[in-house]
Amino acid sequence: MTFIVQIISFSIFVAICMKWIWPPIIQAISNRQKEVSDSLEAVKSAHQDVELAKMNASKIIEEAKLQAQEIVDSAQRRKAQIVDEASEEAKLEKERILKRAKNDILAERNKAKEELRKEISVFAVEGARKIISKNLSSEINKSLLDEAIDKL
Repeated sequence: MTFIVQIISFSIFVAICMKWIWPPIIQAISNRQKEVSDSLEAVKSAHQDVELAKMNASKIIEEAKLQAQEIVDSAQRRKAQIVDEASEEAKLEKERILKRAKNDILAERNKAKEELRKEISVFAVEGARKIISKNLSSEINKSLLDEAIDKL
């Protein structure tokens, strides 16, 4: 009899548990499984996003490197161009200065020749005057001419 009462009690207990206790527990377990599953999906998605971000970052870095190299190359070309322009300008300026200097030297040389001619003519006239005025012997004439030449 006690055994039958225990079986009936146990059956009532199981029926009450199945009706009111197990459904909330099963629901809680099911919700927890869903949360865990969603969390795993979120982790996978985040991992994929990280991989995608890494790929994008490496692409951006590569593009930045290429742009930086282009800027450096452009700057080097501009530098070479500026150096070439400055060199060409310096050559032209050098040629102008040399031409001007040659012209100045030629003008000074011509001026010096002209002054030398004037002085020679003055000395020659003076020497000739002395020779004529003294009309001395050929030795004296020669010494006067040598003296005039030495003055030149």
